[in-house]
Amino acid sequence: MPAVAYAELEQGARIGGWGASKRRRFERFLKRVTLLPVTKTTADHWASLRFECRQRGIGNTENDAWIAAAALEVNCPLVSNDRIHLRMQIAVPHLQVLSLLAP
Repeated sequence: MPAVAYAELEQGARIGGWGASKRRRFERFLKRVTLLPVTKTTADHWASLRFECRQRGIGNTENDAWIAAAALEVNCPLVSNDRIHLRMQIAVPHLQVLSLLAP
């Protein structure tokens, strides 16, 4: 899991005022995932994603681009129900997005 995705989940937990039980489940979940570091390669993918999307008029957020860049770095599909990621795939065809949403 990209570190930025973890940060977004952690922020949501804090905003949502999660109680002890939910926090424990979250901690158990985190033990099963690996946090992906941001490397130079990740940053290069991020810059390319943002550039390609901008060239094609496809809006996105910085965090969504970091998440997609991490998927590109480890060469795995991005599992997301975020429409922004589906639009990014138009600009960056080698970004594979698996989603339950229609494109």
